[in-house]
Amino acid sequence: MIYISKDGEVIRTETGPNQVLELYDAWNNGAKEITLFTSGSTGTPKEIVLTREAIEASATMTAKAFYLDAEDLFVCNLNTDYIGGKMMIIRAALLGAEILAVPPSKNPFEELEGQAYLLHQNRGKNFLSFVPMQLQAILEVPKHIELLKTAKAILSGGAPVPLELKKKIKELDLPVFETYGMTETISHIAIKDLRTDHEHFTALEGVHLSTNERNCLQISAPSTLGETITTNDVVELTSPTTFVLKGRADLTINSGGVKIQAEEVERMIATAWPSIGTFFCFGLPDKTLGQRLVMVVEGPAPSIDWEQIPLPKYHKPKEIISILEFARTASGKIDKLKTLNL
Repeated sequence: MIYISKDGEVIRTETGPNQVLELYDAWNNGAKEITLFTSGSTGTPKEIVLTREAIEASATMTAKAFYLDAEDLFVCNLNTDYIGGKMMIIRAALLGAEILAVPPSKNPFEELEGQAYLLHQNRGKNFLSFVPMQLQAILEVPKHIELLKTAKAILSGGAPVPLELKKKIKELDLPVFETYGMTETISHIAIKDLRTDHEHFTALEGVHLSTNERNCLQISAPSTLGETITTNDVVELTSPTTFVLKGRADLTINSGGVKIQAEEVERMIATAWPSIGTFFCFGLPDKTLGQRLVMVVEGPAPSIDWEQIPLPKYHKPKEIISILEFARTASGKIDKLKTLNL
């Protein structure tokens, strides 16, 4: 555990090198750029160099969106090898705010129980960020739910938020915002308030959205320094500043000439069977169809009444594959290719 006060005083429970402190010191000493890798959840991780100007622009967008300032406490439990963890530390350093950091784990609040008083005394001024798997674990512990209730805002990124988790967040009226972004855009450029029923993401101030001929999202933002980034995400633009995410273009499955968007099938299954657990849909090679749609579940294969799920014709998975435990990247995302090679 590491605690950094507003004036830079450091309290730590372990000695030796530490990534959080190295990043914090590098930023405060005027680092001109930060080098990191993409998550690798959809391919080989890529090395990316981000400039200080672009990083500051991203941090400023987030600070404006959530009214962050030096009075806030930033809790970092994400891997600082990746953009989500790095930005939690840099945002706090830029604002001169307090930082409470622990190594990534399934339920980070277990590591913070000795410092829970800090969150309680700073109620309404805590800024938190988790991957959905962490939020699910936290919501299983009543006293940890109370810690979530002290937050000004809670980010959830790195993976889609399951429907059942969304229901719990809304029921508890927790200020959780699902984020959309990537390493190339230096963290999120759009957010979705999970206390509401709407499905669209709303762009942060200064972000310009468009689509290409494949309906893939294109982004120009302060954090891209005006450069247009073309993503591989298929979207429906619902206004100049909002969009509904349909799925990745590279996860479109061509099964016997029928184009199937894997993520849309996942959403329909999860809506009909919200207690189904963790799963994903994927296209595997097939001699007859070219690709066949399969459903991959973590744990025992469920018994599904497909008649109860309003899937379009030919969109029913041909097979359910059960895998004891999914492979995940260091940033907490499901590594689909590695999972299917287990």
